[in-house]
Amino acid sequence: MTGYQSKKAAALDKLLDDDDIQVYKRPWVGLTDKEIDVIYEQHHNQYGECESPNFGYERAIEDTLRIKNT
Repeated sequence: MTGYQSKKAAALDKLLDDDDIQVYKRPWVGLTDKEIDVIYEQHHNQYGECESPNFGYERAIEDTLRIKNT
């Protein structure tokens, strides 16, 4: 193998070596106090009781977090 071929092979090996590739992971994004207040006001009555018997408040929190973190 000539010097050129060995340099070409070394460059190709380095190019194909993906050990240094890192998967980017987005940081978790939570809800702000204002977002929590808005969701609370939408799903609770004046006495602080949840008005939706089908877990509306909890699902609203999940949906908001899902949107912010996708």
